[in-house]
Amino acid sequence: MPEPFLRVAHLIDQPTGGAAVAANRLVQGLAKNQEFHLERWSFGKNRDSLSGIECYPLERRFPKTVLERLVRIPSKKCARFLQRNRQRRALLSTVAERKPDILHLHNLHASALNHDDLALLPNSVRLVWTMHDCWPVAPWAYRWKNIDGTYHFQGKEKRPEKEALGARKRFFAKRNGMFLVSPSRWLRSEALISIREGIPIRRIPYGVSENCASSIPKNASKTFFGLDPAKIWIGLSASSFDCRKGADIIASALGLLNRSDIGIVLWGKYEEINLPGHVSRFFAGYVSDEHRQGQLYSACDLFVCPSRIDNLPNTVLESMACGTPVVASDCGGIPDMVTPSETGWLFQPSSPESCMESLNKAFCSREAWYDYGLRCRKKIKELFSLERQANSYSDTYKELMGHEVRTRISRQ
Repeated sequence: MPEPFLRVAHLIDQPTGGAAVAANRLVQGLAKNQEFHLERWSFGKNRDSLSGIECYPLERRFPKTVLERLVRIPSKKCARFLQRNRQRRALLSTVAERKPDILHLHNLHASALNHDDLALLPNSVRLVWTMHDCWPVAPWAYRWKNIDGTYHFQGKEKRPEKEALGARKRFFAKRNGMFLVSPSRWLRSEALISIREGIPIRRIPYGVSENCASSIPKNASKTFFGLDPAKIWIGLSASSFDCRKGADIIASALGLLNRSDIGIVLWGKYEEINLPGHVSRFFAGYVSDEHRQGQLYSACDLFVCPSRIDNLPNTVLESMACGTPVVASDCGGIPDMVTPSETGWLFQPSSPESCMESLNKAFCSREAWYDYGLRCRKKIKELFSLERQANSYSDTYKELMGHEVRTRISRQ
């Protein structure tokens, strides 16, 4: 068996959440390629597990100090400063120790690091940065317009916008030999507006493994969870039902429908959702097991994604992989997946009225749901498979390393 000729480390701020799920799947998809030695790095000192992959906690040798703990109560700003210094040392020392050829960045804004810290990475280490949101190129993770025309931000940096944008410009100006990767067309367009020419931006959609797909019949899945088969069950899942994810939109839309034959299946981090009283509900809690997730998607007649803005939600891909059509807001990267009259229905973002209309259209197409589900599965298999995603990243790594890769191959 040939020795791996490229060392690739994937870095993410935390091991949970949508970006972490996408990153972990990619690493496992790449692990089938014996040309790479793969590691998954994350902040924190506890070693989390990922089957067959070495998971390396960056802060294992740089634990939180007593001073950092003490100053957190009187001054979060001071504690953040100490955390940033500690995490910067952890990252730079790990790079020097582990010597990756490629450092593959994912979400980092839950850590204390910023682009000035990333600019200290040696140019000998090539970078690939998968953008799970806007933060790599903008001083916020997400931005969307409210009904009154003002902007709402999620994950906005604390420092002034001009300063944050300047740090990004300096970082990208320094880096020669890197790729930005966008999972969606929308985010690629956002990145093209924000950064200088010369930084290649590729679109590589997320991939869904075969483990995410479920072939369990809907009636059997409903029986397993004790769901009334006479009702239409709508799925809703998110790592957090916050404002951006739009749970209030679907709740209002269901109130406008005023139908007693509808139930909603919820899973994710629990947060109170003000659902109308006539809507039945089943809450499955936080679910990380892909097989159980597949059972839940299969138990649903429809899945809803009411995000005010989103990149390429894993939940939509997972639902489609299980053959459950999707009713979703027409924003961000969602139209890359949901095609009206083929794999689902789209509605105007932030509009309960538009959501209600799309739900009504879906209900009127009930006899065609099975065919919608078949088209969902086909689209996932053709455009969003984990194998396709892993192959695209493999080609990107080799192109990034160029002559050095060819030299190492010839030596073997």
